[in-house]
Amino acid sequence: MIKLISPTTQDQIILLGDIFDRGGAEPDPVGVYFRICGLNTNVKWIRGNHDHLLAKYIYTYYGTVPKKRSNLQPYRYNLFDLMKDRLTEADMLNLADQIMDLPLHIERIIR
Repeated sequence: MIKLISPTTQDQIILLGDIFDRGGAEPDPVGVYFRICGLNTNVKWIRGNHDHLLAKYIYTYYGTVPKKRSNLQPYRYNLFDLMKDRLTEADMLNLADQIMDLPLHIERIIR
């Protein structure tokens, strides 16, 4: 979609949440995340419930002693494992922090 839009630095893109799990991020969720971060335009990202779910799971997983992680309920989508294989623990926790800092809504006046 970004290729079709071809946004410039003057444009603003508002991502309506659920970038993860439901946002078409598979099979390369890390690539989609980095693509979003690398957009050369003004990007506003609203936290969706699936984004929130991923962040909470990241906190739970890395907040659990490694030998007890196998006792955790697996994340309901394979997204977490795909991301964990490509990102460090610190990067995963930074992502969770970034997600939790996202607003739940953005107000805009459209004329």
